[in-house]
Amino acid sequence: MTTPKTKLSLMLGTIGIAVALSGCSASEADEARGESSPSEPAETAEYVAASAEGPAENVPAPVVPDAVKEHSADGARATIEYFWEAVDYGRLTGNTEPIEQVTHYVCESCNQLIYKWEQIYEDGAWAVLDGETSIKIGEVQQNYTEETDEEWTAVLFKMDEPSSEFYQDGVLNEDASTEGGESAGWWVEMVYDEDDGQWVIDWLDIDPAFDE
Repeated sequence: MTTPKTKLSLMLGTIGIAVALSGCSASEADEARGESSPSEPAETAEYVAASAEGPAENVPAPVVPDAVKEHSADGARATIEYFWEAVDYGRLTGNTEPIEQVTHYVCESCNQLIYKWEQIYEDGAWAVLDGETSIKIGEVQQNYTEETDEEWTAVLFKMDEPSSEFYQDGVLNEDASTEGGESAGWWVEMVYDEDDGQWVIDWLDIDPAFDE
């Protein structure tokens, strides 16, 4: 099974992305990765779950695991797991900085996720999640492109997403809400950034062949 590295399509429906991307600069992404995620919440205020009354409060930020800095298959796996923890955090808060910690600015679908959740909360809307995203990582493929002298790693995984309800001003938006459940297989391409000493994701797409 092969997926061209230059392919640029994402079946957006499974993660509810329906917005165009304005873009993310290299400097912004590099700056975000240069800032470490907090090891613990700045405050010890009690977590308040999201509801029809309002968004979640005092959500613990995900912590970038040390394994993300390991130039190994285990490091790649840890990065994928952290990425989806960061996505759930962004869904609950509108804060997408943890996502940017492990994504390259060329990852268009990553950027769309970032833009989508920032925009939702800027518009005064919020999400109520029923659980959290879980993934099951399958194959990890290490590759080398001779023409560009580039090493890159592909990771295949399946994902089970929580159902989500969208509210604005206390009113449920049924059209934007999703049922969740297991989605098709996914394909991620990543590179190890020697300068930052960590893995970054530069491609994310659905790969139905992984379901076979």
